Amino acid sequence: MTPDTTGTPNRREELGFIAFIAANVALALVMYKIPFLANVHNAATVLVGLSFAARRQFDYVVYTGAYIVGAELVWRVCHATLSYESGKYSLVAVFGFALWVMGRWVPMMPILLYF
Repeated sequence: MTPDTTGTPNRREELGFIAFIAANVALALVMYKIPFLANVHNAATVLVGLSFAARRQFDYVVYTGAYIVGAELVWRVCHATLSYESGKYSLVAVFGFALWVMGRWVPMMPILLYF
């Protein structure tokens, strides 16, 4: 079976995307009722992003960054006990680690002292 090179999603990809959206809606409703789960969700999301970077799957690192940006709004709405800057720090951690794995980032002391 040859892969579809036209760029159009197949039925399995469409169903996977719909399931992903439905799972995130359900997760957001649960996090609204139990705000502590928003903290767990933040930590899990960062760990997933770091694992993608460690496995050199940089496309997924970018997807994780976009997910963090959207999830930060949910974390705030759910009244998580996270800092309002946690989404930004999560992005810096995931993308900084990815750049380090790629060999394109060498941490400089002034930058590390700023954070």
